[in-house]
Amino acid sequence: MRGRVAVVGALLMVVAGCAGGEREGADPVATRSEAAVETTEPTVAASASASSDGTDAAGLVGLWASTDEGSAEIAYRFDPDGTFARVGLLWQERPSGIWKFQETTSGTFRVEGGTLVLEPTAGDTTIEDPDSPDGPAPVTRPRQVLTVETHSWELDDDGSVLLLTETTAGSELSGEAIVFDRQQS
Repeated sequence: MRGRVAVVGALLMVVAGCAGGEREGADPVATRSEAAVETTEPTVAASASASSDGTDAAGLVGLWASTDEGSAEIAYRFDPDGTFARVGLLWQERPSGIWKFQETTSGTFRVEGGTLVLEPTAGDTTIEDPDSPDGPAPVTRPRQVLTVETHSWELDDDGSVLLLTETTAGSELSGEAIVFDRQQS
């Protein structure tokens, strides 16, 4: 459990720093930490705030972390201005060390009825492979394909739990539901 807390904490720091830009010459960890504690008044952009059926996207605003305790974690940050950032991390213990795959995505979101629409505008993938002939150093590449995603979404009564179910046509994950706990409003 202690390892999961460290991973979720690291993911939330990355998500908090995504799409916020880092100052040239600044320590990226310090910059992400500062971004994590910045607060703004929750005024959700018109495109994200409400749908025709009255579903309110303001409840999505904040930091969310997946609750699965396996070897994968996902964290989202939904901002009041209708932007989002997502970090996904997979890892696998090997005799030579820990293999890691991280994917970051940022873009805009809106609500259309009970559907959350994510429109990615940027993203990258990082692989850290202890068995790589080039050494274990992380290799980061920009994502070449950024596809609009749709999810059905539900909040529990007190807004502390989010259920996202992939509904993107043709997605291999379509129908998969993931539970997220609110980490910060």
